[in-house]
Amino acid sequence: LESELRRENEKKRFRMTLRSTIFTLITVAAVAILVAVLLLPVLHIYGTSMHPLLSEGDIVLSMKKSDAKTGDIIAVFSTGAYGYSMANNYNRNPIPGVVLVEKGKAEWMVKPQTYEQMICCDVIPESLK
Repeated sequence: LESELRRENEKKRFRMTLRSTIFTLITVAAVAILVAVLLLPVLHIYGTSMHPLLSEGDIVLSMKKSDAKTGDIIAVFSTGAYGYSMANNYNRNPIPGVVLVEKGKAEWMVKPQTYEQMICCDVIPESLK
């Protein structure tokens, strides 16, 4: 009889713990959705104007609301393989520059590669001339 009572108490504790965990997960998910909707607007990329940094269909989270409009320059903190640290001349894309922006002042840290710099070592073999 005691073991049956103990087992029932354990089942009751388990159900209460499970219910509490599910309630907590639902609450956290609801708060995350509210924060995402109200504080981090989701931008869906249309077109190819940001290629190769962003492609058609990419999703971007905006950290602050802004008055950005077509033609504005947008700074991107990290661009993965298309940023300076992993840049190469694949598809004849020049290596991008790096700009330091601090207190409203922008300065080059690394100037962008020009087309002339990119092709300076290219040689046309004599047999093809």
